[in-house]
Amino acid sequence: MWGKLKTLYFGGGTPSLWGCQGAKFFEQDILNKWFTLDSECEWTMEIDPATWSEEGLLAWQKLGVNRFSVGAQAYSSRVLKLLDRGHQIQDIDLLLNRLKGTNFSIDLMIGAPVKNRKIIEEIDLLLGFDPKHFSVYILKTRGNYPLKEELPEDDEVAQEYLAVCEYLEEKGFLQYEVSNFAKPGFFSTHNRKYWEGASVAALGPVATGYLAMNSSKALRYQWKPKSGEVFTEHLQEKELLIEQAYLCLRQKKPFSQADFPQVPSFEKIAKRWLKHGYCRYFEDHYVMTSKGFLLLDTLVLEVM
Repeated sequence: MWGKLKTLYFGGGTPSLWGCQGAKFFEQDILNKWFTLDSECEWTMEIDPATWSEEGLLAWQKLGVNRFSVGAQAYSSRVLKLLDRGHQIQDIDLLLNRLKGTNFSIDLMIGAPVKNRKIIEEIDLLLGFDPKHFSVYILKTRGNYPLKEELPEDDEVAQEYLAVCEYLEEKGFLQYEVSNFAKPGFFSTHNRKYWEGASVAALGPVATGYLAMNSSKALRYQWKPKSGEVFTEHLQEKELLIEQAYLCLRQKKPFSQADFPQVPSFEKIAKRWLKHGYCRYFEDHYVMTSKGFLLLDTLVLEVM
């Protein structure tokens, strides 16, 4: 049996489909046999607004689920239709009213193929349900995406992202990572494990785990969706340096020259970022800004 879990996360996919039977199976065949939960365990379950039941939700809460991630993606009928979602506004309303008073996060998608979307109005309405957390993602598409000609220009997406960042911070949400905003005390403990390079076990189709062996060696693995085989990637010192730089800069936390010992010129680079508004300076350290997050990949390449 494994040790006590400090965090447990159910998702992606649609784990809310598991319902009462799933909760019973998980308790008897997995939870009671393979591991136990720490008394302070953060247990998150993703929920699609169209695929849940009151009985199922109660069963999972009784078992220990204490945080929910709601895959709303939008709070506009027009946008939901263009994003090809299977739920409607009334489904979101029903679920969020049920979750009022609990610890839940809302997923939103920006950069959608929609003209004149009023994303701030959507967020303002969602705030009425008292969410503790928002995850805001920019839509990524493949070359055969049917609405690719309708996608907004990069500058428009950037403006939308910055507007969302500014508004959520005005409303008391702290942007603690590129895509994540939370009320104080409600950061996602599980996701921060990934961003801090901690060991994380993973099970299920396309689930990705990480084993931190030491400062110069790590193993990442991913379960293949059909065969159940595991793809492994061994990370050595060079790859880990790049990974650590990326993980450090994608969070809104202090960093300085000391965090990049292999880059003697980092202070010079950071001062240039400061000049362009990609970071801020506080006494003896820097902190990324929302504008800097938009250029994260480019900035990491500059460092490496």
